[in-house]
Amino acid sequence: MTNYFLHRFSRNNPLRTGYAVVLPSFGLGYYKGDKSILRWSHDFGDWLDRWTYYRERGEILRAYARLFSDRCDLEDRWLQERLGPRRRLASWLPRESRSSSSGS
Repeated sequence: MTNYFLHRFSRNNPLRTGYAVVLPSFGLGYYKGDKSILRWSHDFGDWLDRWTYYRERGEILRAYARLFSDRCDLEDRWLQERLGPRRRLASWLPRESRSSSSGS
């Protein structure tokens, strides 16, 4: 679990490096090599900026539609099962992430 969610911070967000530094400082996650936590955080952020690319949901759905005749969204069901009695915690997610699992 290397700085989970760090990729969600934009490259210009001043909280990104702070977030990347705080977790390992409390013993969560890990960082590699002989680098300081701060140096590793900067380097990892740079790596994410170079190698992480997000496609728009519509682009992803069109790509799947070309390759598969039937598609079913399982994210909502998986999250509900995973959270169990704490499933209300997911209510803060954006509506698109909580969309129906109807298989559209």
